[in-house]
Amino acid sequence: MIAQTGRGESSVRILAQAEGNIKQIEDLKGKTVGVASGTTGHVYLIKALKAHGLTTDDIKLINLQPDDAQAAFETKQLDAWAIWNPYYLNNIEKGNAVALKVKGKILAPGAIIARKGFAEEHPEIVEAYLKVYKKAADWQIENPDEASEIYSKETKLPVSTVKTIITAEKPNIFFTEDAIKAQQESIDTLAGVGYIKKPFNFKNQIHNEYIDEAFKK
Repeated sequence: MIAQTGRGESSVRILAQAEGNIKQIEDLKGKTVGVASGTTGHVYLIKALKAHGLTTDDIKLINLQPDDAQAAFETKQLDAWAIWNPYYLNNIEKGNAVALKVKGKILAPGAIIARKGFAEEHPEIVEAYLKVYKKAADWQIENPDEASEIYSKETKLPVSTVKTIITAEKPNIFFTEDAIKAQQESIDTLAGVGYIKKPFNFKNQIHNEYIDEAFKK
């Protein structure tokens, strides 16, 4: 781990069919829910269920990658779907989904990783990458309209949708304590359901030497 992309406060939601009978997390009991195993969506779903007194044993969990889950959700083969942006916002704006409210705040931070051997052999490239990444992220924060136009052309998503996504949370490559805690909780959560065979200490896997050298902190 060489950096993070953000705290992940706005990136994942649980969607339900807009015209369905699922109005709250408790209504998921016995329902068919799609999610890509081992992802932030998977962790978010487990944490959300726990916050409302449920577990994945209470639902019919289907392991689906986003594009497959999109098709299944559109054809109503899924009652609900734990997914990240741009999928969740795009479905809400199309009017075929609603996002379920969850008790408390669930963070789903993203991390930037480097292959160990490459990073050790070419630290200067890793540091250069971090500098460019931060420069681009800072530019995006200062120029949301222009950034949204660029992303819209690449993704074919509406400019307004893109702008909502990129302005919901400012990117931040520096690890924060709440993000580290959330990542550790995610590790423990996935280990608890057997997806990760051996839990580990997330903080011990962070290599700050590259970001420290890149920004002389």
